[in-house]
Amino acid sequence: MSYIHSASFITYLIDTYGLEKFEQLYNEEDLAKKIEEIYGKNRSEIENDWVVFIKNSQTELTYDDKRKIEFFYTVTSVIDQIDPKFFAKE
Repeated sequence: MSYIHSASFITYLIDTYGLEKFEQLYNEEDLAKKIEEIYGKNRSEIENDWVVFIKNSQTELTYDDKRKIEFFYTVTSVIDQIDPKFFAKE
């Protein structure tokens, strides 16, 4: 799941602010400071903008869309196969 989130966030940064700015983040030690320096927003503001972007751009699949996706109704998520104990707080 974290790979999907990471890919979505990176895609958002590149599509919204450009590849040149994103490349400045690569391998930075103090990432939070560098984000604010490059984008003019702190990490929380950038994350909130990303969540708003996702909410505004998501669309519901139609019945016909679902039918076109092979095994749509029978596929189980990899997340569903993870032991729930990994998500429990101790």
